[in-house]
Amino acid sequence: FGGVWTHERLQSLSDPERPKYKQMIEDREKCTVALSHSTSLIRLDLAACRLGPEGAAWVAKGVSGLSQLQRLKLGANRISDLGLSSLCLCIAGLVALVHLDLSGNLVGEQGVRDLASTLPQLQSLAHLDLGW
Repeated sequence: FGGVWTHERLQSLSDPERPKYKQMIEDREKCTVALSHSTSLIRLDLAACRLGPEGAAWVAKGVSGLSQLQRLKLGANRISDLGLSSLCLCIAGLVALVHLDLSGNLVGEQGVRDLASTLPQLQSLAHLDLGW
């Protein structure tokens, strides 16, 4: 994994680190475990990583306990209603989440319903991007 995933003081994982984690997308279970141990993570940018619904589910499991996470960028990942449903179940407890980017995904009517039922629990959320 190279210290970037497991370092306890890690606060941001975004474009400069993209080459380090993009290759790890293949091994989802290790990524889930690594994410769940990155307790000081405040920003996670996995935009355009082709996660799909299955990838959204492993990201959801990985971030569910990250109480300090403020920004989650999952735009352009082919996340469907099924993936968004998994994500909604896990992000509901992210009390510090201020920015959620789900733009450019395959979200339909059911996904919007699931997200709408999760929003009241995300009281810190100030920015939600669902654009195409």
